Amino acid sequence: MKNKFPLFIGILLATAGCGSPEEPKSETPTTDSAVNVKPSLSDAELNNIIQSIPSPLEISSLIQNSGAKYTESFLNKTENINSYNSQFSKAINLGIYGADLGYINLYNKTYSAMNYLNSVYQLATDLKIGDYFDFNTLKRLAVNNKNLDSIVYITTANFETMHKQLKKENNSQISVLILIGGWVEGTYLTTQIAQSSDTEHSAELMQTVQDEQLVVNELIKLGNAYSNHAGFKGIVADLENLKKAFEANNTEAVTKDQFSSLAKEIIAMRNKLIE
Repeated sequence: MKNKFPLFIGILLATAGCGSPEEPKSETPTTDSAVNVKPSLSDAELNNIIQSIPSPLEISSLIQNSGAKYTESFLNKTENINSYNSQFSKAINLGIYGADLGYINLYNKTYSAMNYLNSVYQLATDLKIGDYFDFNTLKRLAVNNKNLDSIVYITTANFETMHKQLKKENNSQISVLILIGGWVEGTYLTTQIAQSSDTEHSAELMQTVQDEQLVVNELIKLGNAYSNHAGFKGIVADLENLKKAFEANNTEAVTKDQFSSLAKEIIAMRNKLIE
């Protein structure tokens, strides 16, 4: 199976380890309720799940072709960063802000990109994983959507470098939370765009979201691997609700009414994570 990653988050993870040694030095994250949780999956099982999550390339192309206008109100506000006090909320919202940065990148909104880039950098620093990110490279990539192909090309190796090192430190749940946050936000953004677009691409975007059903099943497995942590139990419960909404739809030709019900569950889960 090809290595794949959540919608839009490639722009964030592409710079993980850029300009750094193969095993970048990192500070051990401060222990709290979000760290030192051993997964119940084997390394091979865990890696297979991570690699099953979709690439941003096709979706990004659909969004660009849809003619949908840039809507900053879709994004998680940067001022919300001040309310993220736990390692859990910081890691989840690092993924969310990374996905937002990818959305901003599609529209070449330089000023907004810099604001969200600062949020990404602050959370990475707070999590003591700032050494995995080359801020200058990220800045360059974030303001130029022509770099999307190269971003995705280098994403896999760099994410795996970070995940491998965090796993050695018994902190792999941090990279998993970043991954889940990025997927939720990317799916949420695509949902919002699909609902707000009146073009022929709207149905295609809705079907693309519906196709994420298989990913939800993998994310449930991933969350269950860390089920001895209360935060992951909440995520799994929300994903289980999302799974039911996916299963209620016609997977080959989702209707607007069906998609509306699914969208409510996606939006509810995402809004809970950014609180």
